[in-house]
Amino acid sequence: MRMLQALFTALCFSSLLRAESVKDREGAVRGDRDKMEHDDRWIYDNYQRGFDEAKRTGKPLLVVLRCVPCLACMGIDAQVLLEEKELASLLDQFVCVRLINANALDLTLFQFDYDLSFTTLFFNADGTIYGRYGSWTHQKNSQETATAGYVKAISAALEIHKGYPANKSTLALKQGAPTPFKRTTDIPAFAQSFHSRCQLGTSSHRPCRFHSRSGEAG
Repeated sequence: MRMLQALFTALCFSSLLRAESVKDREGAVRGDRDKMEHDDRWIYDNYQRGFDEAKRTGKPLLVVLRCVPCLACMGIDAQVLLEEKELASLLDQFVCVRLINANALDLTLFQFDYDLSFTTLFFNADGTIYGRYGSWTHQKNSQETATAGYVKAISAALEIHKGYPANKSTLALKQGAPTPFKRTTDIPAFAQSFHSRCQLGTSSHRPCRFHSRSGEAG
């Protein structure tokens, strides 16, 4: 049961409960979806489509995971979406995905610091992880908009991609560890409570917004 509780905490980002959030959480999620769902650059809430596009184009994959209702990391999230000139030219070289729903994540791929409200993972189309980005500076200061570290991480991922697959063996320690369940919805205790897509306007929409209680696994 302790394993399930730890896994639940990770999958649902439940530690983000400690982060301050906007009052209208569902409104924030709806607003993000309405703004980004048909964006020309960002594939919205569908990482598998992102992998398919990366295979088709030969580009590396950049996946942003964002707790939309959380105020933490609001600054860097907004700055990335603004796509300043230097950042835009780097993003052009990726297939970009924006995820706000953690329910259907492949846990063998998406392993990172679940305490952060904004995280980015970089992949090859075959699922090999090039690197991860997360910042406690931005987590603690929601108004922080500096992107120098983000630009550095993106640039490093591009360099790795240029050398792939010859450098694949050097990336072994970056890959995720084995997990007892592949997805949140595979956990028997939560199979009936979670949906692969956000169910906005229903009582079941809360988990996909990263605001479930870790104690429910106890």
